[in-house]
Amino acid sequence: TRFVGRDRDKLNRIRRLRMRSLAREYYRFPKFNMLLGINNSFSGSLPVFVLTAWFSTAVAGLYSFGITMIFRPMNLITTALSQVFSQRVISRANQGLPILRDVRRLFFRMFEFAVLPFALVAVFAPFLFRIVFGPEWQDAGTYARIMIPWIFGLYLSAPFAFLPDLFNRQATALVIDLIKLGLRSAALFVGVYFGDIFVTLILLSGASLAVIIFQIIWYFRLAKRQSREHIERDEKTDEAQGKGNWTGTSQETGPFPGMEQGL
Repeated sequence: TRFVGRDRDKLNRIRRLRMRSLAREYYRFPKFNMLLGINNSFSGSLPVFVLTAWFSTAVAGLYSFGITMIFRPMNLITTALSQVFSQRVISRANQGLPILRDVRRLFFRMFEFAVLPFALVAVFAPFLFRIVFGPEWQDAGTYARIMIPWIFGLYLSAPFAFLPDLFNRQATALVIDLIKLGLRSAALFVGVYFGDIFVTLILLSGASLAVIIFQIIWYFRLAKRQSREHIERDEKTDEAQGKGNWTGTSQETGPFPGMEQGL
């Protein structure tokens, strides 16, 4: 009651029609993002379930440990980049400015920054895990080495994951994520059929990387489309202004400025 009495003027500003309009405009966020979150959670947990059920808890534990040791430092970097980059891109998009250049620049800088460290980890992961964590964790390094291409792709794509929300393409993002779940499931069960943990992880890494490459291409297309629309809008504006200036000049001085003065 105290809150209502103190902020009654703010409550009076709320308009039901405006709220309905906003709900219709942004209905995709709760509708699709909730499903996307559930699907992502299940897709991330699926390998552990499958490895535990068809191989052993030891294999699942080594897989989880190897992924975690590579993923955590990568996640710190991508989270920081995403926060800064998304604010800049959203601000430019809201101002009607092109974002393709920003997307391209960040992508290639991230690639140049991380390609060598990821390559070194891929080569020396079993040795590093053995030295740092002990001989019993060497297999975790071997598993992590197999998953490096997937994790590297995830590192490159993570800062751009907000673009579907920015352009209201959540439905497409959900479809792509469902396809990823299907491919990952197929890769795991093919590996289980062969009964080889290395075949299973290679297929899982390859299927995950294939979807990530498609996502990156899609992100670039979204940015390119937005930038192209900006350029077309600017060209139409310049054309309209040019016609207005020509009309104004012809009315005052004729088609050749300064002719009256010469006469």
